[in-house]
Amino acid sequence: MTIISQPPSARALMGPSTAHTPGLAHTQYTYFRREHELVLTLHGVESRHVNAVSREEAEFALIDESPLLMLCARFGEAIPWISSPFCWHHVPSEDRVLPPAAGSDDERRLQLQIVLIDGNDGMVKATRCVTFTLDFTRLLNEAIREQARLPYDPREQERRSKELRRRCSTPHAMVAYAAARTLGLP
Repeated sequence: MTIISQPPSARALMGPSTAHTPGLAHTQYTYFRREHELVLTLHGVESRHVNAVSREEAEFALIDESPLLMLCARFGEAIPWISSPFCWHHVPSEDRVLPPAAGSDDERRLQLQIVLIDGNDGMVKATRCVTFTLDFTRLLNEAIREQARLPYDPREQERRSKELRRRCSTPHAMVAYAAARTLGLP
C-alpha cells in the first residue's frame, strides 16, 4: 500500500532533485496539509537500501538559501546524502496550510513520513516515520513560512539553485552550508 500523501500532479511540479546516489532516480520532499513526506525512488532497491531506510540512522540537514529551500537526508551507509528542493508555490493552493509558528499552541515536533519506492516496478519497498527535534522543526517551519511570504520568482529560484550547485557539486558538500542538522528520532 502506498502512503504517498501528495497527489502525483503536485509532486511532478516540484522539479528534479540534486541527488548523487547511484540508482537514485528521484527524491521528493513535500509539505502539504501539514504533512511532511520524503519519497525516494531508487532503481534496483536492494535489502541494504530497505534496511537503511527502515532501521538505520537517518540524518537530515536544512539548506535555506531563501527563496531556495532544500532538505538533505542520508540513511546509514547504503544511501549517502541526497537533496530535495521544496517550493511552497508549487503546492496546489487548496493544499497549502502554513506550518505552525514557533511557540504557537499547535506547535509540535515535526513528523516526516519516508517512503522508498523501487523505480523499476513502482512498488513501495520501505516506509518509516521519524520525528525531528523541536529546534530543527522550528527552523524548517519558519523557512517554509518565509518562502510562502515571498512572491514566487522562478528565475530567482533557478539562479539560487545554480549558485548553490556551483558552490556545492554534491549533496554531501551542501550539508556544509546547512542551517541546521538533526537525526531522525523514533
